[in-house]
Amino acid sequence: LDTPAEAGFDDLVALASQCCAAPIALLTILTPDRQWFKARVGLAEREVPIGDSICALGIDAPDLFVIPDLAADPRTADMALVGRATGARFYAGAPLRDPSGAVLGSLCVLDTAPRPAGLDPQQATALRRLARQAAAQLELRRLLHERDDPVAPSGAAMAADAPDLLSITERHWRELFEKLSEGFVVGELIRDAGGRTVDWRYLDVNAAWSGLLGLPADEAIGRTVREVLPDTEQRWIDEVASVCDTGLPRTFVRSIGRLRRDYEGHAFQLDGDRFAMIFVEVTDRLHAARRLEALLTLGDRLREADSIAEMTRTAARIVGETLNAKRAGFGRIDLAAETIEMEPDWTVAGVGSIAGTHRFADYG
Repeated sequence: LDTPAEAGFDDLVALASQCCAAPIALLTILTPDRQWFKARVGLAEREVPIGDSICALGIDAPDLFVIPDLAADPRTADMALVGRATGARFYAGAPLRDPSGAVLGSLCVLDTAPRPAGLDPQQATALRRLARQAAAQLELRRLLHERDDPVAPSGAAMAADAPDLLSITERHWRELFEKLSEGFVVGELIRDAGGRTVDWRYLDVNAAWSGLLGLPADEAIGRTVREVLPDTEQRWIDEVASVCDTGLPRTFVRSIGRLRRDYEGHAFQLDGDRFAMIFVEVTDRLHAARRLEALLTLGDRLREADSIAEMTRTAARIVGETLNAKRAGFGRIDLAAETIEMEPDWTVAGVGSIAGTHRFADYG
């Protein structure tokens, strides 16, 4: 309790915030009279009275403790964090357990809007794993404290074992890094003589990164993003650079044309020109949204059309643009004559039209 901030715990709450897309994340320690925040993102307070502790309500929960709408729940509606103008409306917390199973506190995330569906499965899994890492860090601190306690009978042995304890913690972090279902990147900016960011280098990537991009990790680590993905735009590099230049995290949606995939993620500064990025693939979700938007647009435009020719041209354009095609059109098949009559079609620049009559025989 009441110890200074530590980078290891600060990183955990930053990761929890990013993984769960939540503006507030806290690593809390519970006592009989207060809830103290060992690390926090998005909240100024360092502690609250135990009577205002949402985490305390879930102390007996065997797994995640979730309240979809804090303002609608009578247990939390009058709490200080909920009642303010920009107060918390959603809560999800994973317990921090010591080796005996006792709950010390929680790693939790809060949102300023209700979430009726709670966390998605990936977010829930990430929060559990991060909570386990936080508990391991706390246990390490306890062991190191016992080592330094002059009344501890095995102080010399504990001192000798300290490197082993740190090695265990490093293995915990590596296991977390590799088991995340989200892609995770640690990178470092590359600047020119004038200080402008011109590229960035992969320092580390996890297994999920390889799966999401379809590229082996050893083809990335130590290389730059322009070497791995040659069509990377300067705008994307500038967006990543702004995270280190401002110290502010950024959420992004990015298409990689070479892979024909879309990704959504969060980037945040580690220190100096080093940053971390966590992301998931959203290709199917974005394509579904585009198709729905296209259907709505198509319905509106067809109602406005004055002729069949205008309807087919409009429909061809919307379908072609939605599917990223080079040509789209509509035709009428005459089986008796073995021909197809193509209406005026839509094409991208440089692609010729195929409007007109075509015989089956001309195409084998």
